[in-house]
Amino acid sequence: MMLVGAGCMPAKEVVVAPTPETKPAAPAPQPKIEPLTLTYTLKNFFGPNSESGVTFWLEEARKCDGRDAYLGLMKMQAGPGSNQDVYAKVTIYADNGELASTRFVQPDELVFDDMIPQYNDLSIPLTVNFFFAAGGKNFNEDANWNASAPILLKQVDTGKQVADYSVVRQAGDDDTSGIAPCRKFKIVEKSTNGSSTYAVCLSKDVGKFKLPFVVSMAFAGDGGMPSWALKSFSSDKSGVDWVPQCLKPVKCVAPKQFTDVEQRTCNSKGSQIEPVVDDNGCFTEYKCMSQEDLAERSINNMQRPGCGVNPAVKQKVVQCRKQNMPNFDTTQYDNGGCMLDIVCRP
Repeated sequence: MMLVGAGCMPAKEVVVAPTPETKPAAPAPQPKIEPLTLTYTLKNFFGPNSESGVTFWLEEARKCDGRDAYLGLMKMQAGPGSNQDVYAKVTIYADNGELASTRFVQPDELVFDDMIPQYNDLSIPLTVNFFFAAGGKNFNEDANWNASAPILLKQVDTGKQVADYSVVRQAGDDDTSGIAPCRKFKIVEKSTNGSSTYAVCLSKDVGKFKLPFVVSMAFAGDGGMPSWALKSFSSDKSGVDWVPQCLKPVKCVAPKQFTDVEQRTCNSKGSQIEPVVDDNGCFTEYKCMSQEDLAERSINNMQRPGCGVNPAVKQKVVQCRKQNMPNFDTTQYDNGGCMLDIVCRP
């Protein structure tokens, strides 16, 4: 028997109310900071009797990987054989004072956001937090800043060597003879390569960042040892066009070094031990390199990637090195950016 009307009633139309379009959340406003400019004079940093200058600007405050950070630039004053200053981007973290920076580039490269962090020895002139962060401690903490006993940092891997450090606050009042009042410390380094000592004076009264910036720093020894000092500070901006980037601190692992016997064997061949460096500026290993190897590496560092090494230029660089003129200026490139000639200089 068929039920009359079964399956004949039309389905009731269901009307669904439109869902309001979800608007993307507006980006959180970036906190405003008072910029800080630090200008340093560096002596004997790039060789005996050399004098140069480096300037730091901190201009932006950001959250980088959830950490409060200050972003800015670093300028290296043009040195011998160069007629243009070069720049790097920097990030300094507020919680422990770690500094990250890129390689030095021409100003036009700063307007992109693809620069990568590199190991840079110039992190030391800005703060000494470098040693503490590498040793697993925080120099920003009051217990370390105000410590009356030596602070031991053991087996600190700086990326180039592993060493022990002792940071000793010096007795007496703060030094008020420099550009800013500063607290005096002595840092003693001990490694398998020997020991060294340097004096440093630090100030938390430079600008409004409350980080222990270096006012002066000098290695113990004769007048030819490296030293640097804060020449001036202000709240000026750089005036340079750049795109801020959050940079992560580079953590390098020091490679195994050659033994004394291995070094003598290498040198007896007229070769020398040189580090192999990766894209982040970390030493990955040490190699015994001939003069030809060193010349080829120098040429590749100064020309466009993909260029071949010009044999005549290579031999000219080798002769430069043998005549104790290890530096050279490029005098000619082809249209593809490949090196065609050089001039030696001491």
